[in-house]
Amino acid sequence: VESASMSIILAGAIVGFLVYNKYPAKVFMGDSGANFVGFILSIIALDGAFKQATVLSIIIPILALAVPIFDNLFVVFKRFKAGQPVYQADRRQIHFRLQRKGLNPNQIVGFITIISIVCSILSILLLFYNHQ
Repeated sequence: VESASMSIILAGAIVGFLVYNKYPAKVFMGDSGANFVGFILSIIALDGAFKQATVLSIIIPILALAVPIFDNLFVVFKRFKAGQPVYQADRRQIHFRLQRKGLNPNQIVGFITIISIVCSILSILLLFYNHQ
């Protein structure tokens, strides 16, 4: 199956899931679902990267997944800097920080969604720019 077809199938499945995952959620993805989605996204990204070896082919998937990638990098860096084990749980993820700033769950989800959409649109624009 081609990358574009897999992307459309995955997007449809995620949108169908998100209908039931809005706060208060009725269905939870869990670790297995998140690992599966991440695995499929990485396969799609690798498929695109091997078709053309450019810097943009590396930047586009990173930009599309900017929120989880940079949030995790930030948390790991902060734990490392504080001398804590990087695998130890804490409350440094973006949603906890936004909650401490006074945002409610709907505002937090909306804020993170807007950032993700903006980064995803930028990655799509870079993809189209790269193909011209």
